[in-house]
Amino acid sequence: DTSIFSRGEHDRPPRSDRPMPEFTAAQVAEHKTAKDCWITVNGRVFDVTKFLGYVRATLRGRSL
Repeated sequence: DTSIFSRGEHDRPPRSDRPMPEFTAAQVAEHKTAKDCWITVNGRVFDVTKFLGYVRATLRGRSL
């Protein structure tokens, strides 16, 4: 797949002098483990690895 996604930087606004990196769907798909997990939402890429760690630590084996 040659779709292009931009990596979202939710904690800070993008700087106009620095373009956001772009990734193909194949590149995003490589990040699919609990220690390195990216997702796409509306064409933007987000690294949710830390969030998943927080969820695991909070649930401690319980299901949602």
